Amino acid sequence: MKKQVLVTGANKGIGYEIARHLGKSGWQVVVGARCEDRSLKAMEALRAEGADVAGWLYVNLADNGEIEVSAREIARSEERRVGKECQIWC
Repeated sequence: MKKQVLVTGANKGIGYEIARHLGKSGWQVVVGARCEDRSLKAMEALRAEGADVAGWLYVNLADNGEIEVSAREIARSEERRVGKECQIWC
């Protein structure tokens, strides 16, 4: 099973470059961002460059409540992926 990594801000700039590097280095990347349109475009571009991209997740680091919602979604997704319960701490 591949290791997954959530890269926040992966739809542009430094976050994009980190996602590209990790996605081409054996990691499966989840694009974390606020804008769906930019995230989908980034996913397409990352895949075209050979990066392994699992999908995208809405992440708004400016709002603590939204961080908790995103963390719960990550835990649910990981539980489905590995078949066992995951814990989160916010």
